[in-house]
Amino acid sequence: LSTCAAMVVTSIKGLYNPQQMANLYMKYGYRSANNGTYWSAFRFTADVFDIDYTETVYLDKACELLQKGYYLITGCGNGLFTTGGHFIMLYGFDGTYIKVYDPYLYSGKFNTASRRGKAIVDGNTVLVTKDNFRAYANYGTFFCFKNDRTDVKENTTDVVITKEETTEFTNYTAKVTARSGLNARSGASTSYKRLSGY
Repeated sequence: LSTCAAMVVTSIKGLYNPQQMANLYMKYGYRSANNGTYWSAFRFTADVFDIDYTETVYLDKACELLQKGYYLITGCGNGLFTTGGHFIMLYGFDGTYIKVYDPYLYSGKFNTASRRGKAIVDGNTVLVTKDNFRAYANYGTFFCFKNDRTDVKENTTDVVITKEETTEFTNYTAKVTARSGLNARSGASTSYKRLSGY
């Protein structure tokens, strides 16, 4: 997550590396109990660096935003990009291929039996057709950052938080009665993608 967020901020505002991003998330409480980072860190990032921001769960809308110059981050489950959980950055769509920066791109990644023929690697870019992305990426919410940068510049953003948000945690037990089964989704509403069921 920190690497993708750093790619977005660097592309729009100027150089900001993954370690700086991770430190920022740690400092302001976006590190989760399972050693990950809360998804709310994306909105926080947009606010801190003054970048217009929106979210969508729809691939068609994501592709429209890519064509308008947005940079998108999405988390993927077991599929084309990972066997576990993994964030990738989408930076373009030419009508056929979605252009992806994969922070965990390595030689031969897309030359395995389950991935072969579903993506093309061109330098540091992974090209995936929209249909293949839909079928195999196992994506969730798209976190969308508007790129309005027109020049090349150094990042002069002073990270100043005027009001610190605090989160209190408590342990509790919840009982759920699901007469027809329970769906685990990628977000906190029924509009989010179904990940699994019980």
